[in-house]
Amino acid sequence: MTRERPLIYLVDDNLTDIELVKLGFTELGCDCSFETAQNGEEALSALKALAAEPGAMLPDVMILDLNMPRVGGIEVLTYLAQEPLLRTLPVIVLTTSDSPRDRSACMALGATGYIVKAHDLDDFFTSLKAVAALLRPPHAGPPGPGGGSSRSPTPLPTPVPADRAPRSASPWAGWHLPWGPTAWCR
Repeated sequence: MTRERPLIYLVDDNLTDIELVKLGFTELGCDCSFETAQNGEEALSALKALAAEPGAMLPDVMILDLNMPRVGGIEVLTYLAQEPLLRTLPVIVLTTSDSPRDRSACMALGATGYIVKAHDLDDFFTSLKAVAALLRPPHAGPPGPGGGSSRSPTPLPTPVPADRAPRSASPWAGWHLPWGPTAWCR
């Protein structure tokens, strides 16, 4: 079973950040669906329900904030790492923390990527290109268990620092997905 368009599961306690991520995918030309959780408790509840449903389709990618009250991103990643049906869900941690210790802990728990939230809007949108690279079109390879994507077999693109990036009419000029144009992103 496949979806008409990719599903991104956003977990963030900041509603502004949720809206910025959605706007960023629109700016990138990605035709995506979004489900959201406004805290780690809500995310864990939804993930546990998903794990209890055999054959459930996983989101194509989860974008997870690290620092949330009560249940944080580390606890969500720990649950995912221990749940066989959810272990293959690609998770991008999108956080304000630039701590090497946080980054290492997330990657050790199976995060697919770690992006520090940029303060500049163009840089923030550009950082979402790495997430868009995980949104494989239906013809780009077999989905992971439950119809979701498997962990990315290709390295995530690395954003070019703004001070080294060539300026053009589009802040995203020159970025290319590893498999060329997709059905979801222009």
